[in-house]
This record gives sequence, structure tokens and C-alpha cells, in this order.
Amino acid sequence: MRALVAFVGALLLAVPAPIASAFTDVSTSAWAPGAGAAPPNILVLFLDDVGVDLIGAYGEHPNPANTPVINSLAAGGLLFRNAWSNPSCSPSRSTLLTGRFSFRSGLGLGTGWLSPDTLELDPDTPSIADVVAPTHRTAVVGKWHLASFFDSGYDHALQMGFEHHWGPMANVGGFDDPGYFDYEKNVDGVPQQNSSYATTEQVDDSLTLLSTFDEPWFLYVPFTAPHGPFHAPPPALHSVSLPASVSAADAPLFLHAMLEALDTEIGRLLASIDPAVLANTVVFVIGDNGTAGTGTTPPFDPDHAKNTMYEGGINVPFIVNGPGVPVGDECDGLVNLTDLVATVAELCGTTASQAFDSVSLVPYFSDPDQPSLRPWAYSERFNPNGFEQPYGIWDRTLRKGRYKLTQYRTGSFTPDSEEFFDLQVDPFETNNLLNGSMTSGQGRAYTNLGLTLDSLLAQAYVPWADLGKAKFGSNGVPSLSATGDLTEGSGVSLDLIQAAPNAFAYLCAARGNASVPFLGGTLVPNVVGPGGTVIFAPTNALGQFSTSTIWPPGIPSDTPLYLQHWIVDPGVPFGYSASNAVRGVAF
Repeated sequence: MRALVAFVGALLLAVPAPIASAFTDVSTSAWAPGAGAAPPNILVLFLDDVGVDLIGAYGEHPNPANTPVINSLAAGGLLFRNAWSNPSCSPSRSTLLTGRFSFRSGLGLGTGWLSPDTLELDPDTPSIADVVAPTHRTAVVGKWHLASFFDSGYDHALQMGFEHHWGPMANVGGFDDPGYFDYEKNVDGVPQQNSSYATTEQVDDSLTLLSTFDEPWFLYVPFTAPHGPFHAPPPALHSVSLPASVSAADAPLFLHAMLEALDTEIGRLLASIDPAVLANTVVFVIGDNGTAGTGTTPPFDPDHAKNTMYEGGINVPFIVNGPGVPVGDECDGLVNLTDLVATVAELCGTTASQAFDSVSLVPYFSDPDQPSLRPWAYSERFNPNGFEQPYGIWDRTLRKGRYKLTQYRTGSFTPDSEEFFDLQVDPFETNNLLNGSMTSGQGRAYTNLGLTLDSLLAQAYVPWADLGKAKFGSNGVPSLSATGDLTEGSGVSLDLIQAAPNAFAYLCAARGNASVPFLGGTLVPNVVGPGGTVIFAPTNALGQFSTSTIWPPGIPSDTPLYLQHWIVDPGVPFGYSASNAVRGVAF
């Protein structure tokens, strides 16, 4: 091991220890609406690709879509003006249902339902369904978009605690799924092909399931609409005059028609629920991310829309209506989609101690004008999904009060660029304050935001990633694990198990900022390239190899180190086996 330590130490620069977290884990306290009162029903209506520009109740666009039902829910309830999502679909769904930021789930962009190498949300992650299960019946109706066909498959929502899932596993429309009138729907683990209009079908399914539920119930309805493909909905559901075919210029018209059709069907859903039941139902209307750029019109900027860290990509509708909620009020407090879990937990008189990043919004129901319960709001996107850091792309943004700092990274823990905005005077984010002189107050805000982002980066940091790709041996599948935080003076351990006993074995190491070339179809560091080395590391009588050391000084941040064990193994056809590869990177 001395050779490896010397090799790595000669290659690599020490970095400061991560700044301590400034965010305290939050759990809710139990709340009941009155002595002996039953908890309310919960209805979560999740809108796909709907920013605040599309909803008239927000008054932020001169030409919003026609959404009288959603507007009436806002008029009769509480509208949150400063709610943040992630800039795309799957990461927002993950944060909404788990109460955890995306870096904790590994989902920084959309999951590929039919992609063999996609990452799904770990079904063992505690979910909002687990929070309400002791008291409520549970169901999902609509687009799930958190699973992989090759992992948990159609049962993913059920594995995460819901009793039912009826709806598409991902977006409708695509190579094998032509759209809202012809799509695959999952019914509790069984795929079915459907030709009824998807928005109408999702309301029909919601009503069917609710007819079988006793109170209280929790129904999560992640509608497919108005996400593309843009199309003409059934004429009875909207009032927009549409051209015969969709063009880029006419995309906003079709988007408005699709959203109006969704609003119409939401009205049917609410009107079909027994009035006495609806009177005991708290309704949430939430957007998953900002409006798609193709459907964005001035004064909003298509280049500041969905998939960006600008307000047009992450500032979404968040409306609450129901018993105990003020009527016709508005709240300026900062909100993350993560906050749904703690809010629902408090409404149901239970706790959500594992929703690390969730803050209950219930106190706003009695005082919407109180100071923000959340000291800051956070959003991010990264690519690829997983925990192999630093990500190829990692954009992160934080807001405290009126100021917002966004950092852009490319394959590094160090930002390539930053943008700093005063949202109070520059809501469309056209004036990056870093391009000119700042006041002392602005300078302090910028520094404070940066320190908080650093603390979150320290929480997100994963020093070692398991890259898989082991080659089977005579004693099973060799497994290599590495522990240690890769900071100077910290302990680092390597442990190999299930290799051939008493075997000649070699630890292969390679480093590099770019993807390392791998040999022979099995994940093997290219040890003959620059920065590569091989160390003799034989196994013992149990087929194990373990070693530990103190991580040396001189480790460069952002420089990955790849390790894999190769074992001479006459008991297998090719005469050798290999462990999984691991990748370490210093922060």
C-alpha cells in the first residue's frame, strides 16, 4: 500500500476541510385541527411544465392561460408567490415526494424509463406515502417518471408505499408512444394500452379510486398535461382557436389550450367529489418546473425557462385551499417543493423526521405575513444522474431574501461562472450584479449566499462511487469497497471480499479529469496510460484483501482516482476475475 500512497501523494493538492453545514435537519411536530378531529383528506394536483407565467392568479404575465378553476382555488385559498422547484421533471418529483434535495437522491435530470443505464429513485427512500400510510388510503394517478423499466419497473410507486398507481410511467409521446390519445398506462404493475385522452383519463381514474376509499385519503395526481407533445385537446375542454397543425410559432396557443383543458378537468374532479368530503380536503396545486421555452412568451424569456436556473425555470405555482387555510391570501415566504412532506405530515398529525430538507408551511395558515420560515430556497440540476462527482454539469442556485446566487460548474467542484441577482428590482434577471460594482450590502449578501452554497456542497459531497462491472470468479463476485473522505490526514480503507482464496491479485489504479479509457469490455483502469500503476495485493485464505492508511497531502481536488482489483483465478474460464471499480475524488 505504501506504493499506492506514494503514487497518489505524488500526483495529487490538499483542499480545505468542507465548511460545516448551515442547514439544520427539520422534522415536523404533530398537529391536529382540533381535539379528536380526524385528519383531512389530501389532494395534490401536480402540473407538468407550468410556471407562474401561465396562471392568471399570479398576475405576472399579461396573457396567461385560461384557468378559472385554478384561479378560483387561489382566490379561496393561500397563494405562495416564491415557491421553487428544480428546473426539470424527475428531480422535482423526487424532492416533492421525499422532502429531500436532489443531491441526496442522485436524480439531477429526468430518468429514462427505457434506458438500461438509467438511475431510478431508490424505492427504499422514505416517501410521503410512508408518512400518511398510518392514517390515510393512498394512490397515485398520472405520470410517475421516477423509475426504470430495468430495475423496479411498473411496481416502483407501490414499492415506495402507495397502494395504487394508475398512469404512465414517464412522458407520453415518443418513438413507441405517440401521445395523449395513444399511450401506455400502468395499472398497479400491469401495463395497458389506452386511447382515451390522457387528461380526461387521469380524472376518471382519480374518481374511480376515490369511490373505493374511505376517509381520510391521500391522492397524488401528477398530470401529464400540459407537457408536450403539443396538440389540440378535445374541443369541449377548451376555448382556444387553434390552427390545423402545430408549428413552433403556434406552440404557445396549443400549450394554453392543453392547460385550459386540464383546468376544465380539474373542475370536473372537484365537482364530482361529495361536497362533504371536499369540505374536509386540503387541495394543493403545484407546478413541477417552469414553462417550456417553446411555450414561453414575452415578457418572460424562452432562454430563462424550463431546464434553466432562472426564475422562469424554477418559480412555480404553489396554491393551497381547504379547511384551516386562509381565504384569498398570499404569502411571500420562501418555499421549496421539499416542503410538501413536512406540511402534509403536520396536517395529518404525524412526523416526517426523515424529510431532511422539508419545512412545514402550516404556520403560514394562521399568519401568511410572518417572516419566511425557511431561511433560504435551493435548486439544482446535474448530469449525469448518480453520485459520481464532480458531475459533468452541476448548476446550483440559492435565494435568501431578495438576493439570488447561481453557480455553474463543469466537471469540477469549483464554479466556472456565477450570476448574482437582486430579484426585488430585477425579477427577470437581466442585470448580473457581479458585472459591476456592488454596494456593501450586496457584497455581504453575495458572500453569505456563497458560504451557504459551500455548506450544501459539503453535504452533497460523495468521496467514493461504486462503478460496478465486476467479473465473476470462483468464490463469487469480487467486491471492492473504499472508505475515507479524501482530506489530508483522514483514514482511508480498501476492502476486497469474495475473491479467489490465496490468489495472486493486483490493485490497478489510474487517475484523470476526463473519462479513463477502459480495456476489454470490463471496467478496468488504463494502467498503461499516464498516471496509471499496478500494485501487488494478494488475497488471503478467505479471498480477502484489506488495507488502510492515512490519506497523504497533495491530493488535487476534482481529480478522480480509479481503483479496481484483478485476481488470477484458475477456477474460471478466462483464468482471472475482477472486482467492481471504485472512483474517488477529493473536494
